[in-house]
Amino acid sequence: MKMKKNKIKISFMLLAPLFFFAGIVSAESSLYVSPETLTVNTNSNITSYVSVIPNGEKVCVVKGLLSFNNLDCKSIVMAEGLMAQKVPTCSDPNFTLGIPTCTLVNKNLFTVQSNTKNSGTANISLINLNIIGEGVSVGSKSNNVNYTVNAPQKPEVVTQDPKIIIEEVEDSEIEVIEEVPEEVTEEFEETDLQKAPLSDLSEDNTLKTFAVENRIIIYSIIVILLIILVAMYVRNSRKD
Repeated sequence: MKMKKNKIKISFMLLAPLFFFAGIVSAESSLYVSPETLTVNTNSNITSYVSVIPNGEKVCVVKGLLSFNNLDCKSIVMAEGLMAQKVPTCSDPNFTLGIPTCTLVNKNLFTVQSNTKNSGTANISLINLNIIGEGVSVGSKSNNVNYTVNAPQKPEVVTQDPKIIIEEVEDSEIEVIEEVPEEVTEEFEETDLQKAPLSDLSEDNTLKTFAVENRIIIYSIIVILLIILVAMYVRNSRKD
């Protein structure tokens, strides 16, 4: 019995590498969308890249369809060096792209510009894929892409009790009244004195004011008196 068990173990160990290499050979080529995960706000721009990843087999042609979930497609730009039988656009995202001389290495196919819509999840998916090598299909899969879209945070609105605002305004007005400079007060007092009636002034100020206001009459009386004196002098001189 022990001999049989040992033979089974040895057989399994010998066959295991064969299963491993068979798995590698049977693995499919695929398309890869990057970035694979992303967190953005609503109405944000996203740039995504679609590449083909061969898996030991030459890739010559790639066919498929781009699908957008919670994203607005803005533009799709094909990479250089490709022969397009069907160029993908935002209005018609079907594509059939040929790779001259085929490729055994990862190759960028096109760049996608999109814009996020509502908060939640968003993604770009590739459907109806067929990756063709030298006359045979070598793959039909792509990775899963998930973008998290957050709503932008609204700024906090700070409210204040109207009563507190009124009290602050009243306090401010009281402070302004209390801080009136003494110089301004003196100017007001001088202005009031200038506008006061003559009866409120001293007697000297009254006489001076009367003399100033009636100086023409006073000068006229003085001139008349001088004329009379001169006439009397001339008359008396003639009599002599």
